[in-house]
Amino acid sequence: MNETAWETCTLFDLNYRPDQMSPETFTQGFKGLVSRIYSNEATRARRRKFFEHTSRKKSPHHSKNARIDENQNCT
Repeated sequence: MNETAWETCTLFDLNYRPDQMSPETFTQGFKGLVSRIYSNEATRARRRKFFEHTSRKKSPHHSKNARIDENQNCT
């Protein structure tokens, strides 16, 4: 951890030293979190909710029974 080289830091560089866990545990936990957040399943769920929300805003008569397939096509 280089505390003065901010220009070299990325999202995955540890620049915080947690008090009650090792840097390795912190880094592994963060990588696990990122893997879950950006998994195909989680990404599809976010997209589905987004498209359901935006399509309701565009159409006041949006059918609650409409569904969005995995390719984000409304049916």
